[in-house]
Amino acid sequence: MSDLVLDRPVPGAEEESTGLARCAACDEPLVGAYCHECGERRPRPEDESLAAFLRDQFHEVTSADGRLWRSVKALFVPGTLTTEYFAGRRGLYVRPVRLFLVVNVVFFLWMSNFGAQAFLGDPGLYRSNPAFDARMTEAVNDAGVTAERYDAAFRQRARALAPTLIAVFVPAYVAFIALILVRTGRPVVRHAVFATHFVAVLMASSVLITAVLAAPLLAVLWLTGDVAYDLNDAVILPTMLVAWSAYLVLAFRRVYGLGWWGSAAAGLSTATVGTLVAMEVYRLVLFYVTLWTLDVPA
Repeated sequence: MSDLVLDRPVPGAEEESTGLARCAACDEPLVGAYCHECGERRPRPEDESLAAFLRDQFHEVTSADGRLWRSVKALFVPGTLTTEYFAGRRGLYVRPVRLFLVVNVVFFLWMSNFGAQAFLGDPGLYRSNPAFDARMTEAVNDAGVTAERYDAAFRQRARALAPTLIAVFVPAYVAFIALILVRTGRPVVRHAVFATHFVAVLMASSVLITAVLAAPLLAVLWLTGDVAYDLNDAVILPTMLVAWSAYLVLAFRRVYGLGWWGSAAAGLSTATVGTLVAMEVYRLVLFYVTLWTLDVPA
């Protein structure tokens, strides 16, 4: 028994014998400023300084060497992030799901103020559909409240759920891409990474396009009233559709190695039919999850 006890490693013994500090994250011996196993930086006395903290955070976000900045730039080069991911250069960029979440926050902060009702689950849009309207009317009767009060609560709940539920766009696109590329035999995981990156592009480009076109539309709104909403459908949505189509054609060619005709067919069908299907799935899921989780006190 004593032999067994003596054979056990003594905490700190290796550090004392080798003279090496150990990584605070994974306990590997440290050689140099960074851990060779997990990449964690060796603790420094200046880490306790507020100035050093602010400098590090600013550098992480704004530096050309920062993964987030590099990932955002690559996001707008069709297919680059997906090809880099499968080429094994994953440490250079923010991982697909994390990048999706970062863009998601920016997208909904912007759209909540700009008024993208289709993404926010506006009850007025659902009421225009007889099937949805019937379910909402039934829920109003069950709750014993006025339709106005119910719709206000529905709007608030849908807006809270929308940033999470927009993730259903990804499996919808995955299913659509798997269907149109079934003969290529590509694994589903490639479609999943591709779709995750594209949904991030969809959200980021929506913010950029609406930001560029918002000023003239708001000017028209101020001058003419509701006609600005007609211009939204006539200008912003077609611009987004053209941008997504062009992006997808180039992305399919780079990621899947398709010819120009094949890339054009895959890109245009995904931008139009695929987006329509994904949007309908999202609206359906958002409606029923909001309906089932909404509690309006009488």
